[in-house]
Amino acid sequence: MFSIIGTLQLYAEPAVLRQISSNISSTFTPNMLAYAVASGNNYQQAAAISVVIAVITFVLSFGFMRLTSKKAGL
Repeated sequence: MFSIIGTLQLYAEPAVLRQISSNISSTFTPNMLAYAVASGNNYQQAAAISVVIAVITFVLSFGFMRLTSKKAGL
């Protein structure tokens, strides 16, 4: 649940702030990059970016869970 909320905030916050700031581009976060690429009808590249984001998220989450489960068992 928290991952979904975090992902939505990671996309929505820069998208909203982009309207009032010129420093935030359409590729400010990986999620915004995937959306910008998909908006340009390059679905293969958008899918590849999404898979890379998912794999990185899985690896980091798995590593964090392994790290915290070892400490909890001591």
